[in-house]
Amino acid sequence: IVNGVADDLGGTATVYVMAIPLSSGITLPDSLQEVGRRALYGCKALSSIEVSAANPCLTVQDGILYNKAMTQLIRCPAAGGLTAYTVPASVTELAEGAFASCTSLESIVLPEGMTSIADNAFEGCSALREITLPSTLKTLNYACFGWCSSLTNIVLPEGTEKLDWSVFASCTSLSSVTIPSSVKTIDVHAFSNCPLKEVKISKDCVLGSQAFGKDVKIKYYH
Repeated sequence: IVNGVADDLGGTATVYVMAIPLSSGITLPDSLQEVGRRALYGCKALSSIEVSAANPCLTVQDGILYNKAMTQLIRCPAAGGLTAYTVPASVTELAEGAFASCTSLESIVLPEGMTSIADNAFEGCSALREITLPSTLKTLNYACFGWCSSLTNIVLPEGTEKLDWSVFASCTSLSSVTIPSSVKTIDVHAFSNCPLKEVKISKDCVLGSQAFGKDVKIKYYH
Protein backbone atom coordinates (compact mmCIF):
# COMPACT_ATOMS: atom_id res chain seq x y z
CA ILE A 1 0.00 0.00 0.00
CA VAL A 2 1.60 3.28 -1.11
CA ASN A 3 -0.19 6.51 -0.11
CA GLY A 4 -3.46 4.60 0.09
CA VAL A 5 -3.05 3.05 -3.35
CA ALA A 6 -2.92 -0.73 -3.68
CA ASP A 7 -0.33 -1.08 -6.44
CA ASP A 8 0.53 -4.01 -8.74
CA LEU A 9 -2.09 -6.33 -7.27
CA GLY A 10 -3.45 -9.18 -9.31
CA GLY A 11 -5.83 -11.94 -8.23
CA THR A 12 -6.75 -11.65 -4.54
CA ALA A 13 -5.52 -8.94 -2.17
CA THR A 14 -5.61 -8.98 1.60
CA VAL A 15 -5.18 -5.60 3.30
CA TYR A 16 -4.64 -5.21 7.04
CA VAL A 17 -5.36 -2.24 9.26
CA MET A 18 -1.69 -1.69 9.99
CA ALA A 19 -1.16 -0.79 6.33
CA ILE A 20 -3.75 1.98 6.21
CA PRO A 21 -3.04 5.32 7.95
CA LEU A 22 -5.53 6.96 10.30
CA SER A 23 -8.50 8.56 8.50
CA SER A 24 -7.25 7.34 5.17
CA GLY A 25 -8.76 5.98 1.98
CA ILE A 26 -7.65 3.25 -0.35
CA THR A 27 -7.68 3.08 -4.14
CA LEU A 28 -7.93 -0.38 -5.70
CA PRO A 29 -6.27 -0.90 -9.10
CA ASP A 30 -7.84 -2.09 -12.35
CA SER A 31 -5.91 -5.36 -12.12
CA LEU A 32 -7.53 -6.44 -8.83
CA GLN A 33 -10.04 -9.21 -9.49
CA GLU A 34 -11.15 -10.13 -5.98
CA VAL A 35 -10.95 -8.80 -2.42
CA GLY A 36 -10.02 -11.67 -0.12
CA ARG A 37 -12.13 -12.94 2.75
CA ARG A 38 -12.14 -10.44 5.66
CA ALA A 39 -9.45 -8.45 3.85
CA LEU A 40 -10.63 -5.05 5.16
CA TYR A 41 -12.27 -6.35 8.33
CA GLY A 42 -9.87 -4.71 10.78
CA CYS A 43 -9.57 -1.38 8.97
CA LYS A 44 -11.44 0.75 11.51
CA ALA A 45 -9.86 4.00 10.27
CA LEU A 46 -10.71 3.41 6.61
CA SER A 47 -12.64 6.46 5.42
CA SER A 48 -13.07 5.77 1.69
CA ILE A 49 -12.66 3.16 -1.02
CA GLU A 50 -12.15 4.00 -4.68
CA VAL A 51 -12.14 1.71 -7.71
CA SER A 52 -11.59 2.70 -11.32
CA ALA A 53 -14.63 2.35 -13.57
CA ALA A 54 -12.37 0.24 -15.78
CA ASN A 55 -12.05 -2.49 -13.15
CA PRO A 56 -13.98 -5.47 -14.59
CA CYS A 57 -14.73 -7.15 -11.24
CA LEU A 58 -15.30 -4.45 -8.61
CA THR A 59 -17.27 -1.24 -8.28
CA VAL A 60 -18.08 1.42 -5.69
CA GLN A 61 -21.56 2.83 -5.16
CA ASP A 62 -22.52 5.25 -2.40
CA GLY A 63 -18.94 4.94 -1.18
CA ILE A 64 -19.37 1.18 -0.60
CA LEU A 65 -17.39 -1.58 -2.32
CA TYR A 66 -19.36 -4.17 -4.33
CA ASN A 67 -18.63 -6.82 -6.90
CA LYS A 68 -19.29 -5.57 -10.42
CA ALA A 69 -22.65 -7.33 -10.68
CA MET A 70 -23.80 -5.63 -7.48
CA THR A 71 -24.82 -8.97 -5.98
CA GLN A 72 -22.29 -8.91 -3.14
CA LEU A 73 -21.67 -5.98 -0.79
CA ILE A 74 -18.01 -6.35 0.16
CA ARG A 75 -17.13 -3.48 2.49
CA CYS A 76 -18.46 -0.20 3.79
CA PRO A 77 -15.59 2.00 5.03
CA ALA A 78 -15.77 1.93 8.83
CA ALA A 79 -14.83 5.60 9.16
CA GLY A 80 -16.87 6.80 6.19
CA GLY A 81 -19.53 8.48 8.34
CA LEU A 82 -22.53 6.58 6.94
CA THR A 83 -25.57 6.91 9.24
CA ALA A 84 -28.37 5.15 7.31
CA TYR A 85 -28.40 2.86 4.32
CA THR A 86 -30.76 0.77 2.21
CA VAL A 87 -28.86 -2.08 0.60
CA PRO A 88 -29.71 -2.29 -3.13
CA ALA A 89 -32.28 -4.88 -4.20
CA SER A 90 -29.71 -6.62 -6.43
CA VAL A 91 -27.60 -7.66 -3.42
CA THR A 92 -28.04 -11.26 -2.26
CA GLU A 93 -24.93 -11.52 -0.09
CA LEU A 94 -22.99 -9.51 2.45
CA ALA A 95 -19.31 -10.34 2.76
CA GLU A 96 -17.95 -11.19 6.20
CA GLY A 97 -17.51 -8.01 8.20
CA ALA A 98 -19.21 -5.92 5.50
CA PHE A 99 -20.25 -3.15 7.92
CA ALA A 100 -18.10 -4.13 10.91
CA SER A 101 -17.09 -1.22 13.16
CA CYS A 102 -19.16 1.32 11.21
CA THR A 103 -19.76 3.20 14.43
CA SER A 104 -21.82 6.00 12.87
CA LEU A 105 -24.38 3.62 11.28
CA GLU A 106 -27.79 4.01 12.93
CA SER A 107 -30.19 2.35 10.48
CA ILE A 108 -29.94 -0.44 7.90
CA VAL A 109 -32.48 -1.95 5.50
CA LEU A 110 -31.64 -5.34 3.97
CA PRO A 111 -33.28 -6.43 0.70
CA GLU A 112 -35.81 -9.16 0.06
CA GLY A 113 -34.18 -12.27 -1.37
CA MET A 114 -31.29 -12.26 1.08
CA THR A 115 -31.33 -15.55 3.02
CA SER A 116 -28.40 -15.14 5.40
CA ILE A 117 -26.32 -12.48 7.14
CA ALA A 118 -22.60 -13.16 7.09
CA ASP A 119 -20.21 -13.57 10.00
CA ASN A 120 -19.44 -10.29 11.77
CA ALA A 121 -21.43 -8.34 9.18
CA PHE A 122 -22.48 -5.58 11.60
CA GLU A 123 -20.23 -6.39 14.53
CA GLY A 124 -19.33 -3.34 16.59
CA CYS A 125 -21.84 -0.98 14.95
CA SER A 126 -22.29 0.77 18.26
CA ALA A 127 -24.86 3.34 17.05
CA LEU A 128 -27.09 0.86 15.19
CA ARG A 129 -30.69 1.15 16.42
CA GLU A 130 -32.93 0.20 13.51
CA ILE A 131 -32.66 -3.00 11.47
CA THR A 132 -35.11 -3.99 8.74
CA LEU A 133 -34.69 -7.68 7.96
CA PRO A 134 -36.03 -9.42 4.81
CA SER A 135 -38.85 -11.94 5.05
CA THR A 136 -36.60 -14.38 3.15
CA LEU A 137 -34.04 -14.55 5.97
CA LYS A 138 -33.09 -18.06 7.16
CA THR A 139 -29.76 -17.82 8.97
CA LEU A 140 -27.94 -15.24 11.07
CA ASN A 141 -24.29 -16.21 11.17
CA TYR A 142 -21.55 -15.79 13.75
CA ALA A 143 -21.60 -12.48 15.65
CA CYS A 144 -23.35 -10.73 12.76
CA PHE A 145 -24.89 -8.20 15.16
CA GLY A 146 -22.52 -8.72 18.08
CA TRP A 147 -21.52 -5.69 20.14
CA CYS A 148 -24.24 -3.43 18.68
CA SER A 149 -24.61 -1.64 21.98
CA SER A 150 -27.41 0.78 20.97
CA LEU A 151 -29.77 -1.90 19.67
CA THR A 152 -32.82 -2.12 21.96
CA ASN A 153 -35.26 -4.30 20.01
CA ILE A 154 -35.13 -6.90 17.25
CA VAL A 155 -37.95 -8.70 15.44
CA LEU A 156 -36.84 -11.76 13.50
CA PRO A 157 -39.06 -12.64 10.53
CA GLU A 158 -41.14 -15.79 10.41
CA GLY A 159 -39.14 -18.35 8.48
CA THR A 160 -35.86 -17.65 10.24
CA GLU A 161 -34.32 -21.00 11.16
CA LYS A 162 -30.92 -20.59 12.80
CA LEU A 163 -29.14 -18.12 15.06
CA ASP A 164 -25.43 -18.89 15.10
CA TRP A 165 -22.83 -18.33 17.81
CA SER A 166 -22.84 -14.90 19.44
CA VAL A 167 -25.25 -13.36 16.90
CA PHE A 168 -26.35 -10.68 19.37
CA ALA A 169 -23.60 -11.09 21.98
CA SER A 170 -22.95 -8.03 24.13
CA CYS A 171 -25.83 -6.03 22.67
CA THR A 172 -25.97 -4.36 26.06
CA SER A 173 -29.18 -2.39 25.41
CA LEU A 174 -31.14 -5.25 23.81
CA SER A 175 -34.15 -5.71 26.09
CA SER A 176 -36.71 -7.10 23.62
CA VAL A 177 -36.43 -9.81 20.97
CA THR A 178 -39.12 -11.57 18.96
CA ILE A 179 -38.06 -15.07 17.95
CA PRO A 180 -40.53 -16.83 15.63
CA SER A 181 -41.52 -20.47 16.10
CA SER A 182 -39.63 -21.31 12.90
CA VAL A 183 -36.27 -20.89 14.68
CA LYS A 184 -34.94 -24.39 15.44
CA THR A 185 -31.39 -23.60 16.58
CA ILE A 186 -30.05 -20.89 18.89
CA ASP A 187 -26.35 -21.48 19.27
CA VAL A 188 -23.76 -20.85 21.96
CA HIS A 189 -23.73 -17.36 23.53
CA ALA A 190 -26.25 -16.10 20.97
CA PHE A 191 -27.65 -13.52 23.40
CA SER A 192 -24.90 -13.47 26.03
CA ASN A 193 -24.54 -10.22 27.96
CA CYS A 194 -27.91 -8.89 26.78
CA PRO A 195 -30.38 -7.45 29.35
CA LEU A 196 -33.24 -9.73 28.27
CA LYS A 197 -35.74 -10.77 30.92
CA GLU A 198 -37.98 -13.09 28.93
CA VAL A 199 -38.03 -14.80 25.53
CA LYS A 200 -40.46 -17.07 23.72
CA ILE A 201 -39.22 -19.89 21.49
CA SER A 202 -40.38 -23.13 19.87
CA LYS A 203 -40.42 -26.16 22.16
CA ASP A 204 -38.42 -27.92 19.43
CA CYS A 205 -35.69 -25.28 19.42
CA VAL A 206 -32.20 -26.58 20.27
CA LEU A 207 -30.31 -24.24 22.59
CA GLY A 208 -26.54 -24.05 22.72
CA SER A 209 -24.64 -23.52 25.95
CA GLN A 210 -25.41 -20.13 27.53
CA ALA A 211 -27.52 -19.08 24.57
CA PHE A 212 -29.28 -16.69 26.97
CA GLY A 213 -28.30 -15.17 30.28
CA LYS A 214 -28.93 -17.37 33.30
CA ASP A 215 -31.76 -15.16 34.58
CA VAL A 216 -33.75 -15.08 31.33
CA LYS A 217 -37.22 -16.65 31.59
CA ILE A 218 -37.94 -18.93 28.62
CA LYS A 219 -41.48 -19.50 27.41
CA TYR A 220 -42.62 -21.79 24.62
CA TYR A 221 -45.06 -21.57 21.74
CA HIS A 222 -47.97 -24.00 22.09
